[in-house]
Amino acid sequence: MIQTEKLLSWLRESQDRTFQLTGELSEEQWVGPEMPMVNTPSWEVGHVAWFSENFALGMGFGCESMLAGSAELYDSSRVEHPKRWRLQVPDRASTNDYLRRVQAEIIARLEAGEVGPEQLHYVLYVLFHQDMHNEAFAFTQQTLAYPLAGELAKRSAAAVESAGQATCGDIHFPAGQMMLGAAPACGFVFDNEKWEHPIAYESFDLAPSAVTRGEFRAFVEAGGYAREELWSSAGWRWREEKQAEHPVYWRRSGPEWEERFFDSWQGLRESMPMIHVSWFEADAYCRWSQRRLPSEVEWECAAKNYCERMGLGEQPFWQQAPEETVANLDYALPSCQPAGVESGEHPAQLFGNVWEWTSSVFAPFDGFVRDCYRDYSFPWFHERKVLRGGAWATASRMLRPSYRNFYQPYRRDVFAGFRTCGLRS
Repeated sequence: MIQTEKLLSWLRESQDRTFQLTGELSEEQWVGPEMPMVNTPSWEVGHVAWFSENFALGMGFGCESMLAGSAELYDSSRVEHPKRWRLQVPDRASTNDYLRRVQAEIIARLEAGEVGPEQLHYVLYVLFHQDMHNEAFAFTQQTLAYPLAGELAKRSAAAVESAGQATCGDIHFPAGQMMLGAAPACGFVFDNEKWEHPIAYESFDLAPSAVTRGEFRAFVEAGGYAREELWSSAGWRWREEKQAEHPVYWRRSGPEWEERFFDSWQGLRESMPMIHVSWFEADAYCRWSQRRLPSEVEWECAAKNYCERMGLGEQPFWQQAPEETVANLDYALPSCQPAGVESGEHPAQLFGNVWEWTSSVFAPFDGFVRDCYRDYSFPWFHERKVLRGGAWATASRMLRPSYRNFYQPYRRDVFAGFRTCGLRS
């Protein structure tokens, strides 16, 4: 059971992060350009406030809305993406005040001891929703070449280039059976994780670390983007449409490569895990290297083995995480760490650094039932790919081995990379 003080600190921390990431935006940036893969902060901050109010205060505590017509403005299920730039939303100060007032009321309810199991579920839902949007604020600012917020930018400078430690070869996992998904004892979980069920898997060999930028550079320089035979048919159509010849935030600088980190260009940090890469690009790299992406079953098998070794069980990281657990999460280092800093019999950095694409299509488990936010998973089944593990900007409090993220295979704006498996003989 989560202690009230812990929950209060999480709510304040997530709120502080929202204002940290959006508070330094200029008035022009507050609106931003209309693009398919981003939201305007003028709408998105209000959406976070509405979501928290609707689910925690409305559904959880039966409160009336503080903002008349808020659902017509901020309900993402009603407001189509292109319309978000043309709505008459409240001004910036009023939007921020709406968010503050909503959280203040949630905190007041918690402090008054009014939270039962149902209310706790709603409060955790809105907390994790805000955490997700905080990560989205960060990768949107990367997309738009906005500077990283001042304090975060200072800390990101600590992510210096390093060769890291040598990693062993593939880690072998013998064939077996596991429970895929979340157990009821895990506490709060999202609907697409419910519920654990037995599944058999074949033996597999998993890379000890994520593919690095240096390794991906070799694919680029070998002409990987020009070789149609390396790409799926859908991937090749995407590459042709985008005229992609290299990763989205790379450019040539003489014989070398540079990469853009938010608003600054820097030399390619080759020991860092590959990031901002689409599923199509990851899949093509695998064909070129005569490897493959792991399935989500294989990834979860490796993660559960790791967590068992570290004494974590299947609980999220905030619960009983030992000091020796190393995961680059929570903006602790607002950038990636070099890949492969661990070695041994378990894969390194399964959690943190970059989300990892899997080969699996996002699909419901048998008996799937929609949760309170009915459009969280259901509309996206069978059209997206599963990612696992979390990135440097992901909140550790919602991660566990069964947590499933999901994006369209063409997305390369998110903090996504990948690791590989050996081909089955």
